[in-house]
Amino acid sequence: MVWDSEYQITRINHACELLIGRSEQEVKGALLSILFPTDWTERSMNLIHTTHEGVKWETVEIPIVHQNGTVRSVLWNSATITDPGGTKPIATIAQGRDISVEKSLMQEKERAIVQIQENIAKLAILNDGIRNPLTIIEALIEMEGGDQLSASVKTQIIRIDEMVTTLDREWVKSVKILDYLRRHNEICSHFIRNER
Repeated sequence: MVWDSEYQITRINHACELLIGRSEQEVKGALLSILFPTDWTERSMNLIHTTHEGVKWETVEIPIVHQNGTVRSVLWNSATITDPGGTKPIATIAQGRDISVEKSLMQEKERAIVQIQENIAKLAILNDGIRNPLTIIEALIEMEGGDQLSASVKTQIIRIDEMVTTLDREWVKSVKILDYLRRHNEICSHFIRNER
């Protein structure tokens, strides 16, 4: 998109039309502020004012509101065109890339990692919560005697203990998977941050 020194939209391309849900004819001559979510208007306009102060954006995230009310996260870069003397801004050209899906995926990954951490912690507590009573039951049965009852209970204790051992192994695998996801998520986050 292009805007003039008064921050009025002078041109948008087809991709921008799709992003905002409006045609170039609808927005041409309108103030840029119509493109931003209400709670972002002031901050966005402050960033845009910097383009006329000679600041060239490498990348800056400014959300855009679609005509239907949905908000898209967009990474922008810009260049300001000045008069022949290089002192007075004439227009600014900016290009953006919609990163809404990427941000959503990153947030989803982060939520998944937190959920996995919680599940692993609960699994560790569950394992201890099962093993400790089993140890007490086994000790009580040995103290009471009764060979047939004792053998039957001990068989069940062994079965339950084997199940808990399986849970322990799965817990170890889950911790390894979580570590992998953390490393992969950090790599992805680092990659996305560096693209900005």
